[in-house]
Amino acid sequence: MSWNGQPARLLVLDPGPAKLKERDRKYVKNLETSLQVWTAPDGTPLESLFQMKLSGRAMLVISFEQSAIDKLVYARQGDRLVVASREKVESGSGGGEKGETTTSYTLQLLR
Repeated sequence: MSWNGQPARLLVLDPGPAKLKERDRKYVKNLETSLQVWTAPDGTPLESLFQMKLSGRAMLVISFEQSAIDKLVYARQGDRLVVASREKVESGSGGGEKGETTTSYTLQLLR
């Protein structure tokens, strides 16, 4: 297996059930999370991808859905591991409304 042309290993992890506040638990009917981590042969993280989807209903007539994707790409800077870039995509719908937000960050390393 490879990641961006270099040898890599893909770890698929189950983050387990998300912690919801007690008042939110009665509205959320379905919640799925996943975490994937690409690592170099020496175990150094290259990229991680966290995904979350939830859906539910409030007051019997208002249904809603939300999703989030958080992708981080790592790089070595000397003897440190840094987050070189991050992209976060959040979307949701409910009550007749719909929206999506994408936020991207890129670290420029200065030598």
